[in-house]
Amino acid sequence: MPNADASIYIEMSSDSFVVVIQNRDIMLAMTDRKQKSFTFAFSLVQATYWMTACAVLSYAVIYLQALSFSNFSIGIITAFGRVLGSLSGPLIASYLDSHPRFPTARMNTPLLLAQVALFALLQFFGRNNLITGMFFAMVAGLFIATNSVVLRFCGDCAVGGYKLNYGVARGIGSLAFIIPSVLMGILFKRIPATYLPAVGIILLVLQFAVNVYAGMFFKGQRSVSLQEDDIGSSPLIKFLREDPMFTRLLIGTSLLFFGYYSYNIFMINVVRNVGGDTAIMGIISGVGAAIEIPFMFLFSSLRKKWKISTLLTLSIIAFSLKVFITAMVSTIPALFATQILQGFGYALFAAAIVEYVSAVIPKRNLAKGQSLVYTMEMLSGVLASLVAGKLYDVTSVKTTLMVGFSVTVIGAAVFISGIKKVK
Repeated sequence: MPNADASIYIEMSSDSFVVVIQNRDIMLAMTDRKQKSFTFAFSLVQATYWMTACAVLSYAVIYLQALSFSNFSIGIITAFGRVLGSLSGPLIASYLDSHPRFPTARMNTPLLLAQVALFALLQFFGRNNLITGMFFAMVAGLFIATNSVVLRFCGDCAVGGYKLNYGVARGIGSLAFIIPSVLMGILFKRIPATYLPAVGIILLVLQFAVNVYAGMFFKGQRSVSLQEDDIGSSPLIKFLREDPMFTRLLIGTSLLFFGYYSYNIFMINVVRNVGGDTAIMGIISGVGAAIEIPFMFLFSSLRKKWKISTLLTLSIIAFSLKVFITAMVSTIPALFATQILQGFGYALFAAAIVEYVSAVIPKRNLAKGQSLVYTMEMLSGVLASLVAGKLYDVTSVKTTLMVGFSVTVIGAAVFISGIKKVK
């Protein structure tokens, strides 16, 4: 605790830190307003990102099946999109790490505008052909790449010394995901799913507007508290060699999500297997997102009781269980029931991994570290797109998901072996 007349000191808590200047009561009040402002702005960023994700990623299979693409062809298209996003994401993150004064929001502008242009072409000229497949893959890749920028907003606050409740913001993202998930499920039961690009354009325009708005809040924060040894990120290969445990965690991530994406990318196949349709799929996705919300909102409270490494381990166990149980279900109510594990699995992981990486990776490599985790997750999606896409064409849903479960268990073991004991 500082002296009454101290002019500057650092107040620390379990999930953030704040620089307090001069009068303690006045500055704590100002800090609280800053926290609310940044959390509100970042919540909008998360909300529009996950609303767009619903169209670009969750409904991709429904759109491409409406154009008569086979599951294997869809797998190739979605895999190509994830490869594009996985390669471009770290490049964007490295650029932002190496140029700490470059406005984060500005990086998103060309990515979002390019997606709008591609969706416009798909809406008017979308057919079952190579060009359509390439255009949709490019949309998916560009969208995935924007996650590096979204995560960078979070890092900007940490580097600038401002509080940001990531759990609440990410919870708002899950809440927002419910809206297009349910509405598109009902909409595409009444009109052809070939109208997905039009919906995507609307969501991308909304995301662009929020990106501009958020840029006003985060402008200049990246360089506020950077010390000399924080500037200048390490080359990728050197970065991985310097931290073998983090590298092992990344390898585990690339396998861990295989079962998750075998289900999520081709969710409509699983839903139809138990007698459902697009409307049921939209509601199931919405229920899963709704279950994520309390876990996101209460994450800060969970952190006070549990180590971050423990929370990560628990989430990975839940991940594996969900894939296995989903493979076993044969009714719509049972499929709804499996969504309970979405909170313990994906929601807990999504909140915990951001804080874990921030704790174990130096600030100068923070964007790279966050992006690499997401890249490995997308790589897992690539493998699932190719393998599961083919398996869905030649074998049963249960067999496909059991293959996914086997790979997920291997990934979980590797991931857990790479977790450092962080409080």
